[in-house]
Amino acid sequence: MKERKFFWRGPSLWLGLLISLFCFSCASGGRLSRNDFCYLTVGTLIQQVIQKYGQPIRIHSKEPGVEVYEYVECISTGNDLLEQRNYFLVVRDGIVVEKYQKKFRPLPFQNLSSETPYPVY
Repeated sequence: MKERKFFWRGPSLWLGLLISLFCFSCASGGRLSRNDFCYLTVGTLIQQVIQKYGQPIRIHSKEPGVEVYEYVECISTGNDLLEQRNYFLVVRDGIVVEKYQKKFRPLPFQNLSSETPYPVY
């Protein structure tokens, strides 16, 4: 009987698995970034936004028929939070009618005495 030879065997198998694991672990689905927020247009259906970027962190109910969807993006290096961006989409009758954002930067050395690296405002 002839023995089959596989291309992926030995160290190359583990190297291939390690590279693919790294690539897939860095992929982030359901997240709204600054570029995504800039290209998101007023008049978009909120269902399209949810389908593309995932569920928001919070939904705030304002007046009847108006809700504010909040998405959060945290920019960090390792355990240090550099900036937190909150994106708000004002939705009326299922359509985005307004959008705005707020940026937060933690105070220097604030993370040393808190249990969580994210700022509390």
